[in-house]
Amino acid sequence: IVILLYDYMLTIDQEIRYVWNSRLSVAKVFFYLNRFTMLGFALMSINELEDDIFSAASLCQFYGNASRCYQCSSFSALRVYATSDRSWTLAALTLTIGLVPFFTNVVR
Repeated sequence: IVILLYDYMLTIDQEIRYVWNSRLSVAKVFFYLNRFTMLGFALMSINELEDDIFSAASLCQFYGNASRCYQCSSFSALRVYATSDRSWTLAALTLTIGLVPFFTNVVR
């Protein structure tokens, strides 16, 4: 957590300059999702919790897996959108295929 906070302190001036003053965009949303997900993981790793299926640890692990899945899938879909001459169809297909493991784990 110390390294993460150190990184935040080093980059806060750039974040203020480039992110805070910009209009709301998909990139800005992904930036904050990534930023707060990493902070959440760091804070959760401090606490050792019991291994119950409904415990906070299990819920945090589920959220962690879900966030990694949707972040990777979303970035992949954005890359496909950008490189396929802005084809929403291909981007949506990429996002859907990328989210299959997440929904498989939810059903299981």
